[in-house]
Amino acid sequence: MDLKALRLERLARQLPQLTTRQINAALSVTVSELHGAELGSSLWQATGPLISALAQRDLGGARVLELGAGVGTAGIAAALLGAARVVLADKPEVVPHTRRNVDVNAAALAACAAPAPAVECAALSWGEDAVQGPFELVIASDCCYERT
Repeated sequence: MDLKALRLERLARQLPQLTTRQINAALSVTVSELHGAELGSSLWQATGPLISALAQRDLGGARVLELGAGVGTAGIAAALLGAARVVLADKPEVVPHTRRNVDVNAAALAACAAPAPAVECAALSWGEDAVQGPFELVIASDCCYERT
């Protein structure tokens, strides 16, 4: 087993005790947030439990769609955990920021597997657009929000 696999195996055992930011560091995921911006620009709390659930699955070669991807943390983590193709989908105005976060993580993604996973960003306005599949797994966290 290689070092990355050992690190991920150890991480999977520790996930329930880790914060979202600790998970990001362990997976070498770097994301930037746009504070004060609209939805889709921040790292939300449900991302940690979602990544924990992903780490318990065998994602080897899977095609994953993340709905409401926002900053892209969970989808990037899915790629680092073995998914072959990940599509990060969000509102058109969020996608440029999501794409920047994918670009920032390009080296980590290229180093995690051979061949490197394909991580794509797609504009998706629910009820209007479609994303080309098929996908074995569709994920979402904190994608519904009601302003109070």
